[in-house]
Amino acid sequence: MTDAAPAPRHSLALQKQSADPDRQPLELYHLSHDLRGPLNSILGFAELLLEEIEGPLNEIQQADITAIYQSAQNLLHLINTAVDLSKLEANRLNFEFKAVDLNEAVNAVWPALSKVKPEPIELNFSLPPNLPPLWADRDRLEQMLKNLLRIAFKLAKKSAIVLSAEKSGPEIILRLEIGRVELSQAEVAGLFELEVKVDPSGRIEIGPGGLELPLTRHLAERQQGQAWAERDQDRGLIIYITLPLAG
Repeated sequence: MTDAAPAPRHSLALQKQSADPDRQPLELYHLSHDLRGPLNSILGFAELLLEEIEGPLNEIQQADITAIYQSAQNLLHLINTAVDLSKLEANRLNFEFKAVDLNEAVNAVWPALSKVKPEPIELNFSLPPNLPPLWADRDRLEQMLKNLLRIAFKLAKKSAIVLSAEKSGPEIILRLEIGRVELSQAEVAGLFELEVKVDPSGRIEIGPGGLELPLTRHLAERQQGQAWAERDQDRGLIIYITLPLAG
């Protein structure tokens, strides 16, 4: 008996070599457009049901419709992330830089994220009210925050997540403490690298950072920032993002 062949790994660079970078974003855009319509319809009807406009729901119905809503939101988020990652690789993602208030950006993304946050997980914010503004693209900053928190929700194991920030020289350091996670040191080091495995049956498996963290790293770097992860003995997994100050 021979050992099974190891699952092949595909990096972003390999994908770029094997596909026309000018054509790939366009194809993904059309595919995402075809999928967004039905998904938005599902989300709209689910919201109407959850608001009980057409009548009260029992606990089981409430739980089932909430699960449908969250699954549709997650799929829509995944599609949008894949499209943006492809656009970044083809240098087709636009940035509009201006002074951005980090607290305002966090407050803007939280209502949507609160709907997909798992119940056992507690999220705490520790953001100084007098933080100086960032020099960034507001939409991309909000996208980065959504990506970070979605991955934190996936990795956290019934623990408290803490999002904090502080000024450090000419930049702001954003820190996301996720707590203890079931990741090896190598997996922590590779969280911001896109890793796709295909097993012999053709099933695709994406690394623990998903598509979200590789995209977040690229977005940070395009805005003159950095992104990395560390594992602290006492506080568990910590993700760091730096972005420059305005002015």
